Amino acid sequence: TGGAASFYSISPALPTGLSLDSTTGLISGTPSAYTANTTYSLTAQNAAGTGNTTTFNLAVQKQTQTITFPVLNAAVLTDATTTTQTLAATAASGLPITYSLAAGSSSVCSLSGDTVTASVAGTCTVNANQSGDSVYAAATQASRSFTVYAGLVAPNISLSASQGTYTYGLDVGTPYTVANAGGPASGYTVSPAIGAGLTFDA
Repeated sequence: TGGAASFYSISPALPTGLSLDSTTGLISGTPSAYTANTTYSLTAQNAAGTGNTTTFNLAVQKQTQTITFPVLNAAVLTDATTTTQTLAATAASGLPITYSLAAGSSSVCSLSGDTVTASVAGTCTVNANQSGDSVYAAATQASRSFTVYAGLVAPNISLSASQGTYTYGLDVGTPYTVANAGGPASGYTVSPAIGAGLTFDA
């Protein structure tokens, strides 16, 4: 609002990537480093060297980022086994993701890198984090939960003989054996009822 200025200066130095036009007093550029809120003094001088100073605040914020975390599938435990899933969360920044288990989940599952392993029935919750860097701020944590069910594998039985011919009045001995290639069997049934004089071990 005063006389014409012929030279501008600023103190302290502007954030990296920004520059001051000493003739017009305009600030331009693309900031390339995070800078906390700072008070700057801009001084205008005329040809005679008379100057006037004003102050302003400037901050360079980090870029924001988000995490995309695909849904985790429910898991079914088979007899005396564990089940694993590969975690595939990504950050919009392209920076690497780190994983952690939510409180209480360590009794149900465990983590190794980007693999979660469920070992007992319950609920497992996995957190995905990205802490940021010099350009990006930390992302908001993303979490996924999945249910682990205790499942049993069905028995898969076969007999050593499919045909039995017995003689009336004589002990049959051991006519066949049972092989089970599946999960454990807690009991057996037979239909129709076996003949008189024979017994079935259930």
